[in-house]
Amino acid sequence: MPRINKDPINQLNNLAQQKGIKINPQFSSSGTQNNEEWTVDIEFDGTNYTGKGSSKPEAKKVAAIKILKDHGYT
Repeated sequence: MPRINKDPINQLNNLAQQKGIKINPQFSSSGTQNNEEWTVDIEFDGTNYTGKGSSKPEAKKVAAIKILKDHGYT
């Protein structure tokens, strides 16, 4: 099984390319400007995944890890 490395977003992009899947993340935010929380929803291979974080990249990283784990990465 492949391992999740330091750049799970890049790994997700590579996996999507191998499977011919287009990733279209949908971002939303809540909270105040100084205490904002980002949420991203990504549909991948027929399943919806959500990630949350204090920035868009952090939220996307959380979702990417969930997707990779569901596709055999450890």
